[in-house]
Amino acid sequence: MKPLTIDDIDETDPASDWSPSLRRLRTKPINELTHEEMRLALVNRWALTSLIPLALDILEKEPATGYGTRGMSLLSGVLGASAADRIVHHDWFVRARNILAREIYAQSKLPPAEFSALARAEEAELREQLASRYLTNVAADERPL
Repeated sequence: MKPLTIDDIDETDPASDWSPSLRRLRTKPINELTHEEMRLALVNRWALTSLIPLALDILEKEPATGYGTRGMSLLSGVLGASAADRIVHHDWFVRARNILAREIYAQSKLPPAEFSALARAEEAELREQLASRYLTNVAADERPL
């Protein structure tokens, strides 16, 4: 049986301005999506009813995957769903709120030096993600640097 992809379960019509990397993301098997790819799918509002529960399962098992800097995290993708989604799927947002509360509490208990180190590490990770995303898109779109 062919692995399930976003294209298989999402009815969004492809936009003409999507990059080739976004188009490829829709054809990648869902069970092979990285956390960043899942976040991108959520931000684009693709297959929410399938992806949000998967993202919440990941976040409950590995909460550190859920936060990052400047809203570039799997948890921000979940929390960015519309008000209508929050009403229809209230249980998702109760789970997301509990994950967020646990993480805020855990970070508030860190000694100042560890909190500062965490902030610096997240900033470095953000720079690395942005550089990687840019280079991936350049390569995928076959644009010169």
